Amino acid sequence: MRTCLRGVGRAHSRAQRLHRGHTLSAPLTGTGAGNRYVASKAMTETSVFLEEIAVSQTPKRLQGLMRVLEVQGGVSLSPADRRGLHPLLVPLSAQGEDVTCLLRWPEPSQNKNMPLPVVRMTRGSVGMTLVARSVDEYLHRLLAEEDVTASASESGAAADRPLAAAVGTDADGLYRTGDVAAAGLGGGRAGGAATAGQQQQPGPGLAMYLIRKAGMFPDVCEGLAFGHLGRKDQTSAMVASEWYMRNNHFPGWARPYEFASELFGTLGRHEEARDFARMSLRLPWWTLRAPFATVATTAALPVDAERVMYLLSEEAAAAASATVNRFNYKEPKSAKQLALERATALMNRVVAGDLESYDAIREPLAEAYLEAGLNDVANFIQAA
Repeated sequence: MRTCLRGVGRAHSRAQRLHRGHTLSAPLTGTGAGNRYVASKAMTETSVFLEEIAVSQTPKRLQGLMRVLEVQGGVSLSPADRRGLHPLLVPLSAQGEDVTCLLRWPEPSQNKNMPLPVVRMTRGSVGMTLVARSVDEYLHRLLAEEDVTASASESGAAADRPLAAAVGTDADGLYRTGDVAAAGLGGGRAGGAATAGQQQQPGPGLAMYLIRKAGMFPDVCEGLAFGHLGRKDQTSAMVASEWYMRNNHFPGWARPYEFASELFGTLGRHEEARDFARMSLRLPWWTLRAPFATVATTAALPVDAERVMYLLSEEAAAAASATVNRFNYKEPKSAKQLALERATALMNRVVAGDLESYDAIREPLAEAYLEAGLNDVANFIQAA
C-alpha cells in the first residue's frame, strides 16, 4: 500500500508540473503556423500524460483531432486541468465550460469496442455525452460531414474544408475527399446545423455512410429511430432503438437503454420502458442523459441511490430466488469485486446528488481502486 501511495504522489507531482507548464502562446490571428504550434505543444503534454499517468496508448491521430478542435474554436487544455470533470477523464479542449475529453476506463479490456472514447462534459455537471468510440471514428465523421457540406456549396473549394486542412496527413488511410459520394448510399446532405456543444445531425444518406464506413455514433443511431417515428413507422423506430442498444455497439454505456426506454414510453409501451430503464441503471449512471430521479421513476424504483443499487444487484436477485426455492447459498465476492462495487457506488451517488461532486470523491475513489488492485487507475485519479 505504501508503494502504491508513493506512486500516486509521483503521478500527482508530474501532473502539477504539466499543469504549470501549460502556458501556450496565443497564435497570431489567422496564422496556420500558430495553430499548429499550439496543437503540437498541447499534444506533447497530453501524450506524456496519457502514457505516463493514465498508462494508456496515445491514439495515433490524436494530434489531428486536437488541431481540428482548435479550428472549431476550442482552447487546448492541460491534461491535468480536470477541475469539475469526471475522475476518469483526460481533457483535450474546451469551449467555455464544455470540455472535449478522452475517457480512460478503469478496465479497458472490458470495453474493447471503445477503449479510449471521445466524450464531452460540462464542468460541474454529473453526466457526459459519448461523442465517438475512438479518435479515428470521430475524425472520419468530421471529415465526411465537412466534405458533404463543401461539395454542396457553390465554390466547393479547398477553402471550404478547414478541418481537412487541419488534419493534414492524419487523414491518410482514413478519409479522402469524395468518399461519401463514391459510396453511393443516397443523398449525402449534411443535415441540420450543429448547435453549441452538440454534433451536427447528418441527413439519411450521410447517416448510412457513417454507420457503414466510419463507425457507430449514439446521436446517429437515435436520429435513425426518430426518422422512422417522423414517417409514422413505429415498428421500425422500435427496431432501430433495440438495434442501437444490442450487439455490444457501446459496451458499458447506459444511454442506448435509456433512449429505448424513452422511445417505448412515448409509444405507450410502459412495461418495456420500465424494463429498459432498469437495464440502464445497471450500467454507470454517469453515462445516462436524464437525471437519475427521472430514470428511477420510469424504472418504477425508489428515488434512492442505495436502494436502487441494491434492488438491481445480484444480492437482491439471490434473495428473491431464495424466497421461491428456499435455497440461499451464493458464492462470496472477492475483495476486488467489493472494492469495484464501492468505486461504482461513489460515482453513482454523485450522479444521484447524494455526494457533492466528483472532485470531492477523488481520494476515496482512488483508495477503492487501490484495494481492487488497479494501481494505475488510482494514480491517474489522484493526478489532478
